[in-house]
Amino acid sequence: MKSASFNEGPRTAEFIQSAANGSLSLETKPFSGGKFLPGEVVAEVEGKYVKLDPAAEGGAKVAAAISIGAVDASKDDVPAMAVTRLAEVSEDRLVWPGDLEDIAPHVNELAGNFIQVRAVQ
Repeated sequence: MKSASFNEGPRTAEFIQSAANGSLSLETKPFSGGKFLPGEVVAEVEGKYVKLDPAAEGGAKVAAAISIGAVDASKDDVPAMAVTRLAEVSEDRLVWPGDLEDIAPHVNELAGNFIQVRAVQ
């Protein structure tokens, strides 16, 4: 019998190392403009989470939060949860834009929201 192998994508909230009690680290807001993966670093524009785009003008180029789970906001805005503050997350579990060469400026932006990106030891 031939065995099968599977590639599993990111799992919901697997990137979180620690977070504040209750929902202090989390916030629900609309996601807009595409499909988002668990652990995807997002920007915030006009009160909505959007794809992080370092080449954009304005808020879309600033890392603001991290999607907790998969979100399909390709047709309509969808309210979903994100890590927004007071958390430690694993660097190797985060999802960044495919063409991003240097995550350091965005790691610093997340740190401004008290989200600490930790390298795996």
